[in-house]
Amino acid sequence: MHVHVMDSDHPQRFGWRVWHLDGARLSPPIHRGKMRFGARVVESVCQHRTDPLALAPDCNCGIYFEDADRAFQRWCIEVDRVGADNVAVTFGVAVGDVAADPVLPDDAFRSPRWAILAILLPPASPAAGPVRKRYDANVHMKTVSPTAMQYVEDAVRADLRRTPSPEFFETLRAEPAHAQDWHVMDRSPERFGWCLWRLHPDPPALSVLESPREIACRRTSSGRLYFEDEGGPGLIYHTSGFYCARQLGVMAQAYSDAGWSDVDGLFAVTYGIADGAIATIDGTDGHRSRRHFPGVMCIPPSHEGLKPAMERDWGMGAVPALSTYVFHDLEKLMRTKLAHMSDDDLRRTLKR
Repeated sequence: MHVHVMDSDHPQRFGWRVWHLDGARLSPPIHRGKMRFGARVVESVCQHRTDPLALAPDCNCGIYFEDADRAFQRWCIEVDRVGADNVAVTFGVAVGDVAADPVLPDDAFRSPRWAILAILLPPASPAAGPVRKRYDANVHMKTVSPTAMQYVEDAVRADLRRTPSPEFFETLRAEPAHAQDWHVMDRSPERFGWCLWRLHPDPPALSVLESPREIACRRTSSGRLYFEDEGGPGLIYHTSGFYCARQLGVMAQAYSDAGWSDVDGLFAVTYGIADGAIATIDGTDGHRSRRHFPGVMCIPPSHEGLKPAMERDWGMGAVPALSTYVFHDLEKLMRTKLAHMSDDDLRRTLKR
């Protein structure tokens, strides 16, 4: 008797993920620097793991996925953050080890490798064709709802009705998880991120938040500005605007509790490229690097008057807004700006 592949090898292997949609690219709302994409497969980047299909015993890294009900709730949250046209949902399968989410063990799971089997986009989405081509998966264009998600699951079940379980998983295990011809921000996702700074308006200057120490502000031989932490542990940056915005709120509350006034005007963030050795910060999408090459800066609206001087003196755009919407838009802008950058171009950009 034939047993369907979705029933034969641990049904909890199959589930849903919510993504931001950046043009024709799916990007994780969180942990952007800890995933690598092939065509259908997504692989977590974890310094504690040696086997790409095994979960490390003392780490919570992995590609997280969940059941349809919780994924729909998460989709609603992301729509509130970035708008329905910028959110996609995918149905897929865990290819390597599977473990329960340590926080929501009854509703979600994680795996070191996950494969996209179908994609659900809003009706009339212009990204449908490019997304289908890029991820080699069927795209369903329906208003996202529990009913639409059940329709997608049923369609996948029908597509796999004659697929043998061993062959199905062996094919996905063999797929490469790193496409060399993709965007530089996909090939080196851990190098792009947000730095949070203490803003000093008169004269305009930035300093680190975690400890009082001098951060050098220098320029390359070609005139490109960068920050360097020579004697310290390295500059902290976050690979997703979500974590940056959350940390911004945490710091604003801490300064407010300490008695500071006008906490909304105390901080600035820069989005750019990390240079040198990179260390991850466990439990977050945070990283440390010795140098940070900023491409754009966000300053508080209350300090909009600093914009002309900062753009003139530092040679980068200054946006007088601090919000997840703005961070999301600037990440997309950076992706467009670097669309044709090769790995060699990246090395030349960071050459001092």
